[in-house]
Amino acid sequence: MNTSLNIPILVIISGLLISGCQLSTPQVSEPDLPVPDTYTLEMTGVPPANPWWEAPENRSVTRLIQSALNRNPSILIQEAKVRQAAAAVEKTNADLLPYLGWTTHASEQISHSRLSHTSKAGSSDSQTWSAGLNGSYDPDIWGSLEAEQKADVLTHQAAIEDLNETAAQLTTDIAATVVDIIAARQKVDILNSQIVTNEALLELQKLRFINGKSSALEVSQQQETLAAAKAQIPPLKRQERILLNTLDVLLGGVDRSGPVDIDPVFFNIDIPTSGIPADLLSNRPDIRAAQMRFRAAGQQVHVAKADLMPSLTISANALFSSGKLDLLLENWALTLAASLAGPLFDGGKRQAELNRTIEVGREKAQSYKKAVVQAIKEVEDSLVTLDTQAEYIHLLEEQLAASRITLKDARIQYQNGKSSYLSYLTAWGGIQRLEVQLISERALMVKEKIELYRALGWNTPDMKLRLTLTRK
Repeated sequence: MNTSLNIPILVIISGLLISGCQLSTPQVSEPDLPVPDTYTLEMTGVPPANPWWEAPENRSVTRLIQSALNRNPSILIQEAKVRQAAAAVEKTNADLLPYLGWTTHASEQISHSRLSHTSKAGSSDSQTWSAGLNGSYDPDIWGSLEAEQKADVLTHQAAIEDLNETAAQLTTDIAATVVDIIAARQKVDILNSQIVTNEALLELQKLRFINGKSSALEVSQQQETLAAAKAQIPPLKRQERILLNTLDVLLGGVDRSGPVDIDPVFFNIDIPTSGIPADLLSNRPDIRAAQMRFRAAGQQVHVAKADLMPSLTISANALFSSGKLDLLLENWALTLAASLAGPLFDGGKRQAELNRTIEVGREKAQSYKKAVVQAIKEVEDSLVTLDTQAEYIHLLEEQLAASRITLKDARIQYQNGKSSYLSYLTAWGGIQRLEVQLISERALMVKEKIELYRALGWNTPDMKLRLTLTRK
């Protein structure tokens, strides 16, 4: 075989294919992102340097979050997906390199033959030894393997951002659950204090009734008020236990041998700066993930179009074969080959795949746009809530102060016989409701601050370092 002639032919064929054809990639249009210049409402300040939960006064929730990031199943699932995507990148990188394999074979044939009944039987023994090397290489003349590799890298990066988003949502859910637990416990404390007061008032009314200074109706009205306060305790205790079960799940289902260590005060959280809507594109991991998947889909379009083109394979084989093992390397044959193959008729399968990848790209473009729109809405909702909630709490506090003055006047009027006991109970009932309601509204204020951090993408947990430390 004249290898000196065949090798140049292979080179010429490869060069002609590479230089003679240019693959134009159909592009999926970038989505028109509706990002305004500013938010409807703005919060001034500077971006926080550290996560809000790492403040010294938030030690209990910091411990819970750190534990959850190590144990929560959703986090562990996303980490597994990241490692799967990383393995896919390594696999695609290997496809860009030539393949080299080897084979070995050994056989022994023993034959026994006899020509006639009178002839002596004869036997023979033959051995065959062989070994071979085989290699192949598919030149990436259309850039499909490179596009596949880029798509896998982008998919891997998107998986990391999914992990970051899961961690961000987990911290928000844990904090909101803890706030609700604290609120439920504070409501129980206030109700217990109100019950003590109501019991003292009931005893007073009974004494007044005995002395003829109070009616049976007034005693029964006070009993009703006491019963109403007590009736609010069981639902709050039920709510607390359900919230603790929810917290257990968020922490990864770890067994609780005792009460959860939660500081009985609301978090001290500053309202972060809102920045500008364009910040969301780089701050929010869900938006970054959507953008990467859109770009990966564009690379898959390139791969699908390259599949319509001819493919070139260069192969080489070396075979060593001999009847004696010590002569194996002295008997050899070398084969070099090149093959060109392409679709002639496939029923439109490849074109359909190209059309499918284009539509996938358009889908990912709209998913990217949807993620941006949803993020802006979440920020706007949090800003509106925080802007009105602070004023609402202030007005409720003023109402509570006025109700306490009303209660004082109603008590004086009742003691002087100028009004009924019902007027006093009405004022007292208003105070009881406002005290409980204020706890709910202050808890909502804290949760909205936390939600604003998540919506803006500030202080999102970066799980890349954790992935490096936990990689096996």
